[in-house]
Amino acid sequence: MQKDSFKDLFTFNKAERRAVFILASIIFILILYNIFSPYFQIETSYDFASFNRAIKILQLRNDSLKRAQEDSIKRIENNSIKNHSLFRFDPNTLTQKGWLKLGLSKRQAKSIRKYVRKGGRFYRKEDLHKMYCLNKEEYNKLLPYVSIKRNETEEAFIIDYDEPIATDTIIYELNSISFYKLLNINGIGPSIAKGIIKYRKLLGGYTQVEQLKEVYHIDSTRYNNIAKYFTINTDSVHQFDLNTVSYYQLKKHPYISKKLAYEITQYRQLKGEYKLVEDLRNVKDINDSIFQKIYLYFAISDKPKNL
Repeated sequence: MQKDSFKDLFTFNKAERRAVFILASIIFILILYNIFSPYFQIETSYDFASFNRAIKILQLRNDSLKRAQEDSIKRIENNSIKNHSLFRFDPNTLTQKGWLKLGLSKRQAKSIRKYVRKGGRFYRKEDLHKMYCLNKEEYNKLLPYVSIKRNETEEAFIIDYDEPIATDTIIYELNSISFYKLLNINGIGPSIAKGIIKYRKLLGGYTQVEQLKEVYHIDSTRYNNIAKYFTINTDSVHQFDLNTVSYYQLKKHPYISKKLAYEITQYRQLKGEYKLVEDLRNVKDINDSIFQKIYLYFAISDKPKNL
């Protein structure tokens, strides 16, 4: 009995056999599908060439329109003064509306007013050429109408200011030339002139024209253009008395560092008073090149020594 029941576990009736066959068929079909399905899949590809061409065409059109707009603006700006009535004006005081009445664009008017607000000044009518926002045609049309009013300080120098622009026959002494005479020299504007005067005060006077190369904003090209207009008179150079000058006075000089100022005054304390300016050569850290640079800024007092 037990033997028959165990055998029954491995025997199927007709309905069960049919079900097993169907299940096995489904499994077999699924296996075949997984094996062969990649060969029957349709690959989809996209051609972006025409799309890219369309984008390039749009970009070219946009660039062309942009250039046309810019050209149109330039033409309007270049021709704007022609369509406006001109009048006499002071570029130092003219308002933005005034510049617009002269035919300038808003961009140009704002640029000039910004220059004036930041401390820029027109000292002569030719200074209008410094405004890079103006083209040559606009500059030439406006120039005859420029009328600059000087303040009281400027009136004191009106004779200096109205001298003719420097030529090769006009030579200026660098240690006595005024701010306004500097403006008469081609290549020197207000900021450069201020720099030359300021550095002259710091040095105590120029001892050679080459020192202009040390002024801020004067590069080798500008120096070569302006050097021919100057000469030097060293009699007006301020000189330190080597036997009385203090450390604090020396360290303010552009050529003398704090360390060198200390060494100069220390030498005097250790060795006694300087007898000659040449004695500076004996000071620590002063080589021949430094001595040649500074010796004209020193002297020995002729005052009689206390007995």
